[in-house]
Amino acid sequence: MKTYFKPPSINGLPRATDIQEDVVVETTLYTFSVTDPENTVVTCSVTAITPNTNIIFMKPSTIVKFDIILQSNPSLRYDLIRTYRIDIQCNDGRRPDSSVFFLNVLRNKPPVFLNLQTGEIVLKRSIEGEFIPAYDVYVYVTDGKSTTGPRSLTVHVLDINYVPVIRNLPLPSALVVSENFALGLSIFQVSIQDNDGADTHTYTMTSFPSDGVLYFDINPANGLFSTSASTNINFEGVSSTFFTFTIKVTDTKDSASQNLSISIANQNESPVFTKKAYALSVDEGVAGTTLADPSYLYQDEDNGDTHKFSMTCASNVGYFAIAPTTGFISLATDIDVDAAGSATSFTCTVIVSDGAFTDSASLTVTVNNINDNTPRFSNNLYTYYLDINYPLITAFGSTVATDADTGAFGNFIYSIDQTALGTETFEIQANGDLYLKNSLTSYGYGSSISFTVQATDTGSLQGTALVFIVIPQTTTTTTTTTTTDQPITFWEYPANQAWVIVAGILGLIIMVLPCYMCYKNEFSCTWRGR
Repeated sequence: MKTYFKPPSINGLPRATDIQEDVVVETTLYTFSVTDPENTVVTCSVTAITPNTNIIFMKPSTIVKFDIILQSNPSLRYDLIRTYRIDIQCNDGRRPDSSVFFLNVLRNKPPVFLNLQTGEIVLKRSIEGEFIPAYDVYVYVTDGKSTTGPRSLTVHVLDINYVPVIRNLPLPSALVVSENFALGLSIFQVSIQDNDGADTHTYTMTSFPSDGVLYFDINPANGLFSTSASTNINFEGVSSTFFTFTIKVTDTKDSASQNLSISIANQNESPVFTKKAYALSVDEGVAGTTLADPSYLYQDEDNGDTHKFSMTCASNVGYFAIAPTTGFISLATDIDVDAAGSATSFTCTVIVSDGAFTDSASLTVTVNNINDNTPRFSNNLYTYYLDINYPLITAFGSTVATDADTGAFGNFIYSIDQTALGTETFEIQANGDLYLKNSLTSYGYGSSISFTVQATDTGSLQGTALVFIVIPQTTTTTTTTTTTDQPITFWEYPANQAWVIVAGILGLIIMVLPCYMCYKNEFSCTWRGR
């Protein structure tokens, strides 16, 4: 279904108005109204003036009413042009309506004096605002039958007020003012001419759209047009980027007005962090680990700008990287706070750029110490030789462990796993020293015993090592021979000794058996068949 929009309607036109050719003040010729069926905002303009002139213009007086105005000092000449045709069009953005207005110029007639019976000559109408400095009055005397005269009487008009004239407006094109111009910056000096040198002039202005007066001022004493002293011009915030200012100057008796057009230009503005400090934390770890979203808060008045991030960390170079498009932070290298001299707090500066301007904010990164190292024994295997009668509660060796973690995670305790022995024969001290808790006599000479020592840190990470105890084949000595913190040799490992002995016995049997067979057969190697 198609929707047909009705055009606005111009009310009160066509129409004609008369004006004296000697008018010098700005005059509202006529005010008409418009209505729109859809209640859409309507704009009206003068599309043509015949004959062509710029002395007639139009401006809105309300949302639905428009004034047709004759400017001050229009210099109308009845003998040259007697009628002006003004073509007007009103548009609601979809369809227009047009009409016409006529201005008729009337010949200027001198004031008429009445010659009263007393012979006194008086004014017939006011001559206030007159610019003609003198009139010739022709006087006749009559008695009803005959007339004498004329006689010429020259009347001089004193204290004529000359209307001020704005000399440098309107301009051929709009003045361009960039957003964010300095407050109170001079833009344009209105220049006037007034033949009354002693007159005091006052300048005022109105704006269309009306909020233009928020961003611009005019000095009432000298006509200096400038940016507002208190309100900044924001291209993205103004109601319109084109303002028309009607500047009016008055000398207390008469006034003149002209238009000044201002175009607001967009300028690139810097992005701004609305939050200036950020903090992140991350566990010590490997390169490539991405930290949590920093949730940067920043704004840019320029719609559509593309932003990129970068960062500097002063002396802490190489520890962190930043994603240019998202601003996410990641580890650029492995960070281990347990290493000597390692820091746990880093201060950096994050920079946001729109390609031309930048802003910065501080970023503090805290690296958390975690339990990332397992306690380690100095050897994986410890072997000790103990006499079967070795005394109880006496250290016979030491199993030393270390933990690379710093702080609480670097603390650990020793323990023994001797479940396989079926009894608690051994014990370990807080410093890693081993001692006998119960006698070795139940194992017998030549026995070998093994158990596990454990180092468990506060984060439950555990390191282990194997301990071998060898009870030598002896019954006459109580001397204890120990090897501490040394790897076991081939011959020191009891199992190796056992299988070597077995292998030796088998080898001996293999060598002796042929001799025995020869002896049994009386050293005859001849085969006897049966």
